[in-house]
Amino acid sequence: MVGQVQSLQNGGIQVKKLGLVMSMACLIAVAGCGSPHPESASTPTAPVASSPSPTPTPTPTPTALSTQAAGKYFLDSICPANRLIMPLNAAFTANPLNVQAEKSAAGAYRDGLATAARALANPPLAWPSLIKGDVDAFVNDLYTDIASANALASQVDQQGLTTAWNGWKDSGGAAKAQAVRVKLGLSSDAAASCGM
Repeated sequence: MVGQVQSLQNGGIQVKKLGLVMSMACLIAVAGCGSPHPESASTPTAPVASSPSPTPTPTPTPTALSTQAAGKYFLDSICPANRLIMPLNAAFTANPLNVQAEKSAAGAYRDGLATAARALANPPLAWPSLIKGDVDAFVNDLYTDIASANALASQVDQQGLTTAWNGWKDSGGAAKAQAVRVKLGLSSDAAASCGM
């Protein structure tokens, strides 16, 4: 075929006919590949009038918890961790001290604080604006307490436990929790409100 094309190229008119036939064949082949519906490739379509773009729907503001629901959710979230303070204190004041009991109580308290922090950071509805900043600050302090409880739980001997216990610094969380309690009209007696 290549030899024929070269000899036809010198022939003038026949080359043009062959080129035209080849071009048409290519166009038909390409048109057939461009659409799963062959008729749409050969049927001209009328221009479609553009419809106005829809107005975007604004993101709805999340519904906030009522003050009463926020108070209940706060207590339901933090009280289980607060109740774990009693066995932790008991383990560290026992006579004689028991390293495994101290480590176990510290690990349980760490896990209880982590559960509370997750719950408080992700309420089912938004916190009321009155306390949102206080709750966020309190959760950040809980992260510090989680780290301190983890330091206790990871000790291997009594000396390490005693050092970690004495080195536990106040995170400031209790004051922030009181701000939430007062603003929600909850009792300031954290122990009593958690049934301790």
